[in-house]
Amino acid sequence: TQGVSSAASDVYKRQYVYKVNVNFDAELAEKYAVMASPTILFFKSGEEVSRIRGLVKRNALEEEVGKLL
Repeated sequence: TQGVSSAASDVYKRQYVYKVNVNFDAELAEKYAVMASPTILFFKSGEEVSRIRGLVKRNALEEEVGKLL
């Protein structure tokens, strides 16, 4: 997730990005039904509003984040 962190920090300064290794936090993976890696969850006001599964290009990630701003 270098690309995820980079895209978030370069374009969306007001957003927070957290990386979680689901191999070490199975409880969190189960809570959010993460079945594949990578999975990116998007939250707004504490609620999940979108998710991306699998590798995506930076522009696709930026587009998804842009929808939430």
